[in-house]
Amino acid sequence: MAVDQMMITLLNMSITAGFAALLVMALRLLYRRLPKRFSCVLWLVVIFRFLCPFSLQSAYSLLPFYSNPLEERIIYENTPSIDSGVFFIDRPVNQVLEQTMTVTNPYMSVNPIQILLFVMLVVWEAGMLVFFLFHFAGYIRLKWRLGTAVKVQEPDPDHENEKEKGRRPEHGIYESDRIPGAFVMGIFRPVIYLPSNLTEMERECVLRHERIHIRRRDYIVKLLGLLMVIVHWFNPIAHISFRLLCKDMEMSCDEAVVSELGEGGKRQYSLALLSAAEKGSGARLPLAFGESHTKSRIKNVLNYKKAGFRITLCAVIVTAAAVLCLMTVREKPVDPEAVSIIGGGDGPTSIFIAGKEDGETPAMPVEMPDTSWLSGQVLEKGLESTITIDYASKDQIIFHGSCGLFSFQLKDGKWVPNLIIGPDDTGTIDLEAITSALDAVKKEPESEDSVHREDSFVGKNPAAGSSFIDYDVEKLADGSIAVLGGMGTSSSNGGLTGKLVDVFYGWYHPDDMVMHQAYLFAGDGTMVENNSGEIEERRYLFTTDGADYFLRTPQTALEFELQDGKEPESLHFPYDRLELVRNAGGTVQILDPMVIMGQPESQKMVLAEGRIYYYGAAKADILSFKSHSLIGIRTDGSDRRVAGIDYSVCRGLSYDNGYLYYEGWKNAMEFPRPIYRMKPDFSEITKLGDFNGNLISVVDGTFYLLSAEKPAIVLTREGRFDEVMYYDKCGYDAKNYECVAASAADGKLAMKFVNLSGNREYVNYEIPLAAGDLWKKVNKK
Repeated sequence: MAVDQMMITLLNMSITAGFAALLVMALRLLYRRLPKRFSCVLWLVVIFRFLCPFSLQSAYSLLPFYSNPLEERIIYENTPSIDSGVFFIDRPVNQVLEQTMTVTNPYMSVNPIQILLFVMLVVWEAGMLVFFLFHFAGYIRLKWRLGTAVKVQEPDPDHENEKEKGRRPEHGIYESDRIPGAFVMGIFRPVIYLPSNLTEMERECVLRHERIHIRRRDYIVKLLGLLMVIVHWFNPIAHISFRLLCKDMEMSCDEAVVSELGEGGKRQYSLALLSAAEKGSGARLPLAFGESHTKSRIKNVLNYKKAGFRITLCAVIVTAAAVLCLMTVREKPVDPEAVSIIGGGDGPTSIFIAGKEDGETPAMPVEMPDTSWLSGQVLEKGLESTITIDYASKDQIIFHGSCGLFSFQLKDGKWVPNLIIGPDDTGTIDLEAITSALDAVKKEPESEDSVHREDSFVGKNPAAGSSFIDYDVEKLADGSIAVLGGMGTSSSNGGLTGKLVDVFYGWYHPDDMVMHQAYLFAGDGTMVENNSGEIEERRYLFTTDGADYFLRTPQTALEFELQDGKEPESLHFPYDRLELVRNAGGTVQILDPMVIMGQPESQKMVLAEGRIYYYGAAKADILSFKSHSLIGIRTDGSDRRVAGIDYSVCRGLSYDNGYLYYEGWKNAMEFPRPIYRMKPDFSEITKLGDFNGNLISVVDGTFYLLSAEKPAIVLTREGRFDEVMYYDKCGYDAKNYECVAASAADGKLAMKFVNLSGNREYVNYEIPLAAGDLWKKVNKK
């Protein structure tokens, strides 16, 4: 748990429990004529609220507070505030927070409220340590005084009855001449300690009293109460509650003893209490007979009368209701004016949370679109398929495009969606609903200055084969530049294309160029800060077994990359190192920090038989990153293997019918080039032959290759490389282009070619897959 969250949770516990304790004190006045055991039950609720960080919500709660008067969002607000549900508390507290904790410099890395919470945490820990040491020292002193205590045999008239009821009797009775009063000590083996100068009458009363304590496990309750005081030492209500708990606990035991002795035993028991008070009890920690409140206890004993059935029944009902109402807190209502329905004649299509008066949009749980759908939404800057910012601030972003309308808000340190209007069942977007939503919520920035060209952000050192796309930018009121961007690759028309799943939102100020960046659609929405002129790159790969797989910019340096034992200023390395990560239900796992996406031949990844195949470094050293290797790793990150391939060259890597196929090394990249077959465990490498072209993929036994002789895609099959079929006049040849990615789905083969000339342009191309009976027809001919 983070430092801020820990302190906020502690304060919420102390506030709600403190108010519960005040209500119990008020109810205690109504219980004056009732047996004290009912008051003890209410104090158990107070202890629970002080020590338990969780709260149940109910409309019948007696507490006026919401479950969290202090929310974690307070550390991210420019003007922090609380919302406890009690206006006469919120108003003065928020006025003080506004005057003392408002962020005056938006570029501060730490909010003033975070500094305050950290100081409070340090003081709290120090105070808790002092209280613990004080009580522990008292316990050690008492144990030292009891070192000479002698065990005595004292018949327990209830001993046999205790065994029959399954209860544990006390484990021993000791006498000591070094203690002035009697008490119970111990947790797992409670022991009664008696002073050696008791009379026979006092001895009987004391033993009855202490045995009731043991029977009720009061020693455990008092220990929990002491823990409550140590944890909440700063809250005076916790100290008062502990004293009243001890008082009611003693009075309850007094009543139980008097009930056993009968009406004639009141005088005898009162004298025993008075005698214990005159001698004084030095035992502060354990349960001590006559330890405090002697006058009120004697008065209570003399006035005690056993309650009748009706009074007891009413007390049980009232106490049970009070316990239920004190154990819960009020539900935080949703402002009904903030919710509007967007839809047409066929009914509502979406629920939109309109802007509040203070400019905030309350976050509500919104189901994130499926990752496969997000990855299928191709975006291209400057065209109809792009996305456009409708409103941007440092805690909210609203944008739309041909794929829908999206709104995200910063809540508890993470960016979460609070509105998504996507396509309906027919795959169409309700543009009228989007327009209505934008008209209802769109807010203009305070500054209308345009984004100047010199302010535009250019990411440095993207991995090979990718470029930064700024789909839209907008200038904020403080001069910062809001960016809606992503990573993309070159398209056939010369532009850049990206995917909706890879979109991020961030902002930077031209004075420092530090990008505050968060990926919106995949991951946990956490915002990171990047060094001047850099962005965190991330690209979606695929989804399998309920987990999403990505490549991203390294988050930490490897040991050989450290500079004087410290992290380097930039994690964009010249050898294009990336991390392969797995995101399952918001839990991110780094599978391999040594992925290489440099030269075109190393940009292809293959998923087959529960393993991922890609180019990477065999070891974490600079030499391994200069000589790439084919890596195979299970989708859970285990069993990482390095293939033993000549010169580690495996262009056109693909999987088909239980084998991996690849194009091997040839001196100076001459033609023809060798084609190999290998088992997924990197065993049994077999050369199939040489071919005058570049391997694209192998699908259902058919080899798809880019010809070096003509600008065309040709087909062949294993064992027949001398027989080729010209399949598609694509306009690209293997001498000038190379396939760096290929995937077969829905009867089509999608490919990405890179121009091997100086400009290194990337081109997307797609062809239908060859018919399954193609070679049967050829054999017949």
